[in-house]
Amino acid sequence: MSDSKISPVRRAVIVGIDDYSGSNLPRLSYCSHDALAIAAGLTHFAQFARDNVALFCEGHGDGARVPNYSDILSAIKDMCDQATEEDMILFFFAGHGTKDEHDSYLLTREFRQNVLADSSISWQR
Repeated sequence: MSDSKISPVRRAVIVGIDDYSGSNLPRLSYCSHDALAIAAGLTHFAQFARDNVALFCEGHGDGARVPNYSDILSAIKDMCDQATEEDMILFFFAGHGTKDEHDSYLLTREFRQNVLADSSISWQR
């Protein structure tokens, strides 16, 4: 029998959103670029397996997915559900944020100001 320990798994959800069309928010210039750079850095230098990095950003290949609310929340939930106590998890978000009297929110592309809790990523959740 071997005494080898299983190495902790490194998991990440990386989000970059530049375009909030359909809202009064200004377009951002470098959020998708930053998300791509973070994902590349994690896989090339920080020993994150590519399969364990969920990348959400606009207009890019590299395995990136469309940064929509339900898919981002699902990826965060999956990352947390799969992680063990020894694993490392990382969440990175580049985009607009806001707050109301109850909470702070990371805004997804399809956010609605009148229902932030159901269309944006809550800090409290």
